[in-house]
Amino acid sequence: MDGLQNRSFGPGYWNLSQLHTLMLSGRCNIQWLIKDTFRNVIHLRKLNVSSCNVTTIEADALTPLKNLTMLDISKNRALKLGGLENITYGLKDTTIRKLFVNEIMNIRTICNIIQAKHIRNLQNTSILEIHANGNGLSGFSEKTFEVLPPSLKRAYLLFNRFSSGPYIYDLQHLLGLEVLILNGKPDSSRIIPYGTFLPRRAIHMNYKLRVPNMNNIQVKCANTSDGIDNHEDEFLQTLSSGLHRFRTSHKHPFPVPPHLRKFEYTYSELSAFLFFMTLVVILSAIAYRYRWKLSYWYFATRLRFKVDKTNEPEYDYDAFVSFAEEDRTFVFEELIPSLETEKGLHLNIHSRDFLPGRPIAESIIDVIQRSRKTVLVLTPEFLKSTWCRYELQMANMESVTTDRDILLILVIKHIPKCDIPPEIFYHLHNNTYLEYPDDGQTDLFWTTLSHSIKTT
Repeated sequence: MDGLQNRSFGPGYWNLSQLHTLMLSGRCNIQWLIKDTFRNVIHLRKLNVSSCNVTTIEADALTPLKNLTMLDISKNRALKLGGLENITYGLKDTTIRKLFVNEIMNIRTICNIIQAKHIRNLQNTSILEIHANGNGLSGFSEKTFEVLPPSLKRAYLLFNRFSSGPYIYDLQHLLGLEVLILNGKPDSSRIIPYGTFLPRRAIHMNYKLRVPNMNNIQVKCANTSDGIDNHEDEFLQTLSSGLHRFRTSHKHPFPVPPHLRKFEYTYSELSAFLFFMTLVVILSAIAYRYRWKLSYWYFATRLRFKVDKTNEPEYDYDAFVSFAEEDRTFVFEELIPSLETEKGLHLNIHSRDFLPGRPIAESIIDVIQRSRKTVLVLTPEFLKSTWCRYELQMANMESVTTDRDILLILVIKHIPKCDIPPEIFYHLHNNTYLEYPDDGQTDLFWTTLSHSIKTT
């Protein structure tokens, strides 16, 4: 519907006495609702003009609809608080049961406060349910709730910005109220039994009251970021003597009445999230600090379940040789011929002896455990290799765990002290190492290395 001629439903509608429901939601552009708009559709019981771009509603526009039981005028944000007053004025002589006024105000507007004049015309109705979600409401003026009828059972005010105020205590006038939802999303886990009045804290997340033998009112509250006023001590002193348990998510030093047998502090969701993230950071830092140990323990434990060590065998290899790929020529042309061919040692060379298809990290730990020694061919290229550094750390862990002295370091090329990582410098400083001779006299070097490998 693009509009109404003369801003009203014409005389042709007068004979539609069975027209009880009129749903125009999102399919209309009415803009103006005047006193004559509905004069020819007086039999309506349900009217939905939500999202109809209604910008103005006159005070008596709804007056002809005496049989109206449900009105939805939501999502017409230009109506604002003045529009709400005119809406309720038009409903004062109707049989209204459900009223939907969601999103009729700009949610970004501050100080959207409902006053008594905005809803006083509902006082003599039999309304059961009000929905006023997404209006950016921040509170009610004093005595506003006194003008609402006792027939009201449910009030839904989700996605608003309520802060505490004197209006909280006026809720005691709503004697028939069963459900009140303030602020965040509905959450069945936050149902708060309510006494003769709703305390300030009830609009803060994780607030729970259990009041025995009092009015059976359920209140749901969540997700407000407004601060807490400084009258909490006064509020606590006013609590009924029937209240024996008080739980709050904010900790403040104030006197606690003697009849409160249990006073508890709980964490808000934000606090729980911060605690969780802090724990993750701490655990991550610990894991990084001990990453080499964790890696060794993980793969070593896997190997213990794979290998039957009932009868501990001799070492499968005399030495595992750790070297960078750039030093491959030295290993294959000098080290292997000198130690395997001439000295008769059995070496493990990763590129030659590792089983294909097996995880490299697991293979490294396995061969270190099955070798009498681990020989490190230390060069500047070795220090740049991630896998070489890993082999060094795993050999070191094996040495510490089994109390075996397994590390043998061969310094093949000169490395400035400033370039040597702390963990390697420690071994060079505290353990004997062999330097490859530059003068070509290598016989003694290989003999000494062979003897060191054979020594357990």
